Amino acid sequence: MKKTLIAFFVLQLVTVGLVFSQNIDLEKIRTVYANAKDSEKESMFFLSQLADIKSPSPIEQAYHGAFLAIKANFAYNPFSKMSLVQDGMKKINSAAKLDPENIEIRYLRYTIQNEIPRILNLSDNLIEDKKLLQAFADKHPNHEMSLKIKGYFNLPANK
Repeated sequence: MKKTLIAFFVLQLVTVGLVFSQNIDLEKIRTVYANAKDSEKESMFFLSQLADIKSPSPIEQAYHGAFLAIKANFAYNPFSKMSLVQDGMKKINSAAKLDPENIEIRYLRYTIQNEIPRILNLSDNLIEDKKLLQAFADKHPNHEMSLKIKGYFNLPANK
């Protein structure tokens, strides 16, 4: 009986720990995202982690959408590809509505939309996001996000 009681409390502690340990390592996700098109294994790992978050923040939701869209690169069926991209863009756009001033969400949306064939009509925010991203990079030249933006647009780092 005593062992059963101890086992029950240990199980409860583990369960509580799992519920509250939904902390996603955003720094690792940011690093993986930069090369996600080249690494199906890592992309799918983070996609599953992001999908398991019960109440994601807007940035977590945006990364979840971005990794869904990237998953389309690894799908073979054209209908699956389209569905993944559409689902991913819904999540990213929803995150952008929740936090419209978040430059990282806008960056994710731009980088995904920029890779989508224009014929799919899923690239509605390219011009708006590009202007916002470039303005941010000009205003905050040494910010970490500015360096990513400048790298993506092939702009000089010191501009």
